[in-house]
Amino acid sequence: MKFPIISKIVSVFLAGLQLNMAGLYSEIPHRELPNYSEHLPAIVTRYKLVEIADTQLDASRLTNLTAKLTHAPIINQQGLIIGNTLRGGFITLPAKWEYSPEINGVTVHLHGINSHGDLLVTLNRGQDSQEWMFWPLKNGGYGNFRNHIQTIDPFKPNVTLTGYNDSGTYIGYKKIEGRNRPYVWTLEKGFQPLGLEKGLQLTGIAKEINQKGSIAGITDDATDKAPFIWHDQTGLETFRKYREALVPKGWVEFADVVLTDDNTIYGTFWIRDQQDDNDKGINRQYYAFRWEPNNGTVKMIDLKGMRLTDVNSQHLLVGSYNGKAMVREPERPPIALSDLMDPRTLEGWELLEATSVNDHGQIVGYGLRNGKAHVFLAEPTSRG
Repeated sequence: MKFPIISKIVSVFLAGLQLNMAGLYSEIPHRELPNYSEHLPAIVTRYKLVEIADTQLDASRLTNLTAKLTHAPIINQQGLIIGNTLRGGFITLPAKWEYSPEINGVTVHLHGINSHGDLLVTLNRGQDSQEWMFWPLKNGGYGNFRNHIQTIDPFKPNVTLTGYNDSGTYIGYKKIEGRNRPYVWTLEKGFQPLGLEKGLQLTGIAKEINQKGSIAGITDDATDKAPFIWHDQTGLETFRKYREALVPKGWVEFADVVLTDDNTIYGTFWIRDQQDDNDKGINRQYYAFRWEPNNGTVKMIDLKGMRLTDVNSQHLLVGSYNGKAMVREPERPPIALSDLMDPRTLEGWELLEATSVNDHGQIVGYGLRNGKAHVFLAEPTSRG
C-alpha cells in the first residue's frame, strides 16, 4: 500500500513514539486455549482472511484494549475500514479502495469512524501539539470542511477522546489534579464533564457510547472503581450494588467494558489480592460478566480468559487471549479466529487481536504476516 510522504516533523514525532513490536507480546508465556474447532456446532461462522495494509506500527499502539489514544483498525456498519501506519492513517472507500486523507499536504491519523463515514482524526503539528478534528464524509469523499474539537498542548489538562456516535456526541476523559474525569463534547456545547447538568462530579473514564446516547465506562473514586452507564434521561447507574454477583471473590479490578445498542454491558475483571500486580498483566486471569442495567441483572460468563475489545448488536464479542485474536458467539465458548479461517487465506499469518466488529459480522484486527504487522479483515463466508 502506498502513502504520500509527510513532513519531516511528523516523521520524527511518530518515529519517537515507535516501540518494539515485541514489547507487548514477547513476554507473554504461551498458553494454549482449548481447541474448540474440533467440535464446532453447525451454526458457527466461517471466515476468509483479507489483507488490508502493512501498518509498520507495533502492538502497543494498535491494541484496542487500552483507554488511551488508539490506532487500532475499526470497521463501521457499511464495511468502511480505517487504520493507521507509521506514515499516517488510511480508509478503504468503495470507489477508491486505498485512500490516505491529508490536511495541507500532511497525513493524519484516524481514531474513529461512525455509520455515516465521518472520521475522528488527529493532526500532529509538532512534538508538543496535536489537533483533534471531526471530518465528515460528503459526496463520497473528504473535503475541506472539518470541525475543530481541541488542540492538545503540554500546558493544560487535555482530553483524550475514546469514541463517538452518529448523533455527534463524543466521549473521552481529562486528567485533572491527578484524577481522570469523563467528558462529553458536542458541537453545540463543546466540552462538558459527564453528569454536570445533574450536579454530579464523576471521576473515571468514559470508554463506550452507543447510538442511543448511553455512555459506559469505569469510575475512579478514591476508594473504589466500578463500571458505570450514563444516559441524559435516566442518569447514572453504577455496578457497585452488583458486586456480590461476581465470582471469584476478592479485590476486584475491572479491565474491559464494551456496550451494545440495547444497553447490555460486557466486562472483564481480575482479582488483585490473588495475583501479582507487578507482572504488568502478563499472568493475570481475567473473568467476564454480562450486566443488563435495564432489568438489573448480572450473569457471569465463561470466556476462558478472553479480553474484550468490541461487540455488535447480535452480541458477537471480539478481542484477544494472550496474543491470539478471539471471537465469541452468544452462549458458545470463545474460539481463536484463526481456527475459523479458510486455511488457504491464512498462510503466513499470526492473528494477534480482533479490534472491531460490525453488525454484518465483519471483523478487523491486526496480526503478523511473515513477521511484520498488518491489518486484516475477517470476512464471513458461511454459517455451517
